[in-house]
Amino acid sequence: YPSSKSKFKNNRIIYLRYQLVFLMFEIELYKNPDANACTIWNNLYKKYLFIEGINKSKRIAYSHYISYPIYMQNYLLAEIISWQVHQDLFTKFGPNYSSNTAIGEYLRKNYWKDGENIRWNEKLRQTTGKYLDIDGYLNEILKY
Repeated sequence: YPSSKSKFKNNRIIYLRYQLVFLMFEIELYKNPDANACTIWNNLYKKYLFIEGINKSKRIAYSHYISYPIYMQNYLLAEIISWQVHQDLFTKFGPNYSSNTAIGEYLRKNYWKDGENIRWNEKLRQTTGKYLDIDGYLNEILKY
């Protein structure tokens, strides 16, 4: 059986690749509006997930592309931000931080108190000591 660290790595890598399919699909549609959407989808599926011959035409009708254009990258940003915040909480409060009662006050003071008065990337820097740590995220999922 794979270790939990191995599962973490595999799940994150799959998630990252899957999000790249969605994200790049939207970008490619804007770059090539007359192209065949199924062909674009299949090419991206092959490129990022190494799977051929999948016809996912249902995904092409995904409502986010119409209701929230240029939004899919936010899922990937949220994944990296979540990882970074959890790393910071682990460092400050230890491995059982999720059951530490001091967490609520820490989150209220450092994340929620100012609402949206501070831009997300600056708030992330103020609380974790770094702006969006893409390299740290990638190193984490690739090190196991």
